[in-house]
Amino acid sequence: MDTTAARGSWSNQWFAKGGWIARNGMWSLSLQPTWWAATATPTRYYYAESAWATVPPQFSSSRHWTAYPTASKMMKEQFDCHVRYGNLKTPYNLEPSRTSISQITCN
Repeated sequence: MDTTAARGSWSNQWFAKGGWIARNGMWSLSLQPTWWAATATPTRYYYAESAWATVPPQFSSSRHWTAYPTASKMMKEQFDCHVRYGNLKTPYNLEPSRTSISQITCN
C-alpha cells in the first residue's frame, strides 16, 4: 500500500493531524481524530458538524480536492460514515475521487 505523505501537517481540537496522502494510487485526505472527538459518544455526533466545518477551509483549495466536482459532497459522506464508527476506523481517509461509498468501509 502506498502511503506517501504530502508535505505539511495540520491539527486542531478535533483532529490530532491531517494531511494529503497517496494511498492505493489515489489521493486521500487523512484525518486522525483526537481521542476525545473519536470516543465522545453520543456527543461525537453533535460535534461532528463543528469538526467538519474546520476541514474545507484548510483543504478545499488543494488540487486534490478541486479536481473533482463532487469532492465536497463525497468527502462529507465519507466523514459522516467514519464518525459513526468512532475510534474503530481511524484515521478517517477521505478520497475526493469517489463517486459513491460503501457504508461498511466508508470509502
